[in-house]
Amino acid sequence: MKKYLALICAAMLCVCCLALAACGGGSGSAAPASGSASASASSSSATAADKAVGSWQLAAIESQGITIAGDFSMFLGSNDKITLNIEKDGKATMSMGSQTANLTWEASGNDIKFKKDESASASSASASASASSSSTSSSPFFDNSSSSSSEFTATIKDNALVIDISQDGTSMSMIFTADGTYEDAKVIDVNKADKVTSESDLVGDWKLSGMNMMGISMYGSPSDLSAMMGSTGASSTDLTVKFEAGGKATLMGESCTYTVDSNGATITLSGQTLPVKKLGDDVVIDFSGIYGMDFAFAFSK
Repeated sequence: MKKYLALICAAMLCVCCLALAACGGGSGSAAPASGSASASASSSSATAADKAVGSWQLAAIESQGITIAGDFSMFLGSNDKITLNIEKDGKATMSMGSQTANLTWEASGNDIKFKKDESASASSASASASASSSSTSSSPFFDNSSSSSSEFTATIKDNALVIDISQDGTSMSMIFTADGTYEDAKVIDVNKADKVTSESDLVGDWKLSGMNMMGISMYGSPSDLSAMMGSTGASSTDLTVKFEAGGKATLMGESCTYTVDSNGATITLSGQTLPVKKLGDDVVIDFSGIYGMDFAFAFSK
């Protein structure tokens, strides 16, 4: 079952890296916010500017029907956050761990337009010239190629700052909030799930619709998740679970058994016992015991 851990990690990292790269690297450009955003955005340049000033943390990424939300410091291997700090003087910094991009900004209608701060970049380049090439710092948001975009646009939507991006036919939104949490996000938390006490609650075919890994939830429709993870076609990875009456089940292509009693439901797979719970209309299977960390899959009918 560990192949699924690699698959999910790769999928999450793919979306996160695409978002960060599209924010400044590559040939794409940031797209203005859509019409639905302007309805809840600030009504004037001054208001937009006032609301923008402050410290923001990446709380969620939305792309191709998939939402990833939670503590993105997991991807940095430290407690550092992915942040956007906006100052009153028209300066800003976007940071990912120890790497930082210096920006300038100005309000334009309902939007906040950011540009790479060329003066700060020149100063940084001059300072690094005296250091060895191996220690030269690099920005996670802007590269030095001539095709690299040097600007992006953000919009204040309610209590969030949203950067809508389009690159190479892919659109996504990076959602920043003051505390790094996104109130509209679905949280897949087995600790908040209910016990399954009836076999009838499980019997049937279920498709993967979400997962939680070390505090980050990723979810979407089963078809969108399958498409993102390349699990379509003849060589696709099985992302389903089937419960049959009488205690037989098939979990992601592997035969197993399950039991339901007053203590709840469990699946037995290759000698491992996996708790099964209900979270709303979904079934949640806790894989933490296999992977040695918080990890759960959610399935929908």
